[in-house]
Amino acid sequence: MTTFEPARYEPDIAAMRADVEQLCAISRASARAGERASAAWLEHRLRELGLEHVRVERYRHQRTYALAHGCTTPPAPSPQRSAGAPAP
Repeated sequence: MTTFEPARYEPDIAAMRADVEQLCAISRASARAGERASAAWLEHRLRELGLEHVRVERYRHQRTYALAHGCTTPPAPSPQRSAGAPAP
């Protein structure tokens, strides 16, 4: 019987830190140029690391959170107690 022993992985902390610092330097407001630039950067970086089937997919977006979710979210309950509720 053979025993499976996974390869030992030693992360390159300096390279990981450099990648995170580069991504943090890009302003990524939702659906803006910085978000697209960071996606393109990540795609390029993954290809550099040897991944082959990498792509950035386009998507449609709402311009504001309120338009996307405001109409479907129920209002918060009133802080006033409702009529007929027992007093605290």
